[in-house]
Amino acid sequence: MVPTHDILKAVESARASSELVQGVKAGRKAWDLLQGKPAELKKAGFRALTAAELKALKAQGNTAEDWKKVWVGKGFDSKRVSRCHFIGSVLLQALAGEAEVDGVKLPAGLAHTTFSWCAVGRNALVRNVRLIHQTMIGDEAVLFDVGAITKGKSDSFANGLELALAVETGGREVPMFADLTVEGAWVLARSRGNQALLQGYADRLAAYVKAVSAPFNVVMSSARILHTHRVVDLFLGEAAVIENASAVENVTVLSNPEEKSEISQGAIVKSSILQWGCEVTSGAIVDSSLLTEHSHVERHGKVTHSLLGPNTGVGEGEVTSALVGPFVGFHHQALLIAALWPEGKGNVGYGANIGSNHTAKAPDQEIWPGEGTFFGLGVNVK
Repeated sequence: MVPTHDILKAVESARASSELVQGVKAGRKAWDLLQGKPAELKKAGFRALTAAELKALKAQGNTAEDWKKVWVGKGFDSKRVSRCHFIGSVLLQALAGEAEVDGVKLPAGLAHTTFSWCAVGRNALVRNVRLIHQTMIGDEAVLFDVGAITKGKSDSFANGLELALAVETGGREVPMFADLTVEGAWVLARSRGNQALLQGYADRLAAYVKAVSAPFNVVMSSARILHTHRVVDLFLGEAAVIENASAVENVTVLSNPEEKSEISQGAIVKSSILQWGCEVTSGAIVDSSLLTEHSHVERHGKVTHSLLGPNTGVGEGEVTSALVGPFVGFHHQALLIAALWPEGKGNVGYGANIGSNHTAKAPDQEIWPGEGTFFGLGVNVK
């Protein structure tokens, strides 16, 4: 693969039209309203609770730190809010219709949940969430049986984080962003002597990170978080699903109704970015990595400081500090470490150990497999 990809133009284009940038921008409007004055809220179509609504809400077991900070939009139905507690400013939109959870249709609405500085979109279902703090919730989103959705120390949702590709001790670091491709990462990893390119990328990336950074979580429309203990610092794209995950922290998940992304079945995802149609499931661990579109990690697979290309799958085994291209199969217990494999289209078989680092020589080395390489059973390559 010849590094001709225009990475600088790609970052600029992403900052102008990225799904993440637009989603955070929309969330910021709601966040600004939460900090706003009554006149600004009224101008945006919100109003204070009526005396009848307030009486009904109290009768249904709801409480608030200050009811004057709870504002509602057109179509709000107080009958659909029960046993909730509101802290700080909270914006509630219309509540109507149904949502399906575990095969059962439930009425949209809010129940048994503590909201702290949140905006809730139209016809959302939020039930049995012990705490939701500084979170912008989209229309028809479903948050059900969740311990906590809170804000931590990271505002950039893993954007700007460096991937230690190929050389774990440093030298080919690639700072990632949500729309980064295999081609873009390959250009950066190969161009360590091109200071003009690297500085240009750093400058543009800083502007991108600034555009997507926010002191709140974003759960986009039709997204779902179910049966999960704790979520921290999250951008969850449209129609994406987090279900029965063990941990989700400092993560961007890009998604849409046609290419839904999913984190499920005991998976752990931290300081990482998932693009459209990705899946991390069945006890898999993804840490400090980027999964490009339609890649997946499953069956206790581990991916750390790596980038997986489109349609690449890691089932079992471990991938560390590797740039892996598209259509690579990794179906059994094996190891791929310190690899630059941008062209992909290969396979790593059971028991294979592929990598070139820790050779007792300084500096650590990397392996560069070619397109279509097949590493068979029990192969060791150093």
